Amino acid sequence: MALVHGDLLSAMRQNPLMFICYALTFAVNLYAAAALLFRLPRPRLAGLPAKVKRILSMFVVLVVGANWIYLLAHR
Repeated sequence: MALVHGDLLSAMRQNPLMFICYALTFAVNLYAAAALLFRLPRPRLAGLPAKVKRILSMFVVLVVGANWIYLLAHR
């Protein structure tokens, strides 16, 4: 609710991972709109090597685990 009310610092304190996900989604949507309007190149993840995808997957699991620990510690 804090993010909807515009209290960014409180939203970040309540759940940092979701705040970052919402901020990145907003940024990606802005880029997508600009790419459509100005015919900019669109990034593709399909061409990444398997090793990079594996590292990104492990990073996501690590971040979700760290966020879970943060939420348990601060409740």
